[in-house]
Amino acid sequence: MKRLWISLAILLALFLGCLWNIHYVSQISGQLVSSLNEAEAAAKSGNWQEAQQLTRQAQQRWEQVSPYLYVTQCHSTTDEINTGFREVLELLQWKSSLAYSAANGILIAEVEHLFEMEDLTLENLL
Repeated sequence: MKRLWISLAILLALFLGCLWNIHYVSQISGQLVSSLNEAEAAAKSGNWQEAQQLTRQAQQRWEQVSPYLYVTQCHSTTDEINTGFREVLELLQWKSSLAYSAANGILIAEVEHLFEMEDLTLENLL
């Protein structure tokens, strides 16, 4: 009977760890998407400096959490986000409006995909 309780305690700890991970990834992706959306709005209004600053802040936040995400997420997804930040910053430097908007949209979708992969849904369980 003691083994059963120990097994249940381990399962509960794993489940709670998974829930915490889902919450943490949700917060991270929400913050990054918000910053990238603000940057796009600034770029559309012609304020390229602010757009670049907001994107750099989002990239710095990404770099803070990426070691954790490299452990818990698929490496190809995190690599794509790293590449996306570089591309978006380069396009901001060149003030290429249409290309920037497209690249930023892709980057936002990739960041949102982080949470979608971790979300506790039937699709992810199957």
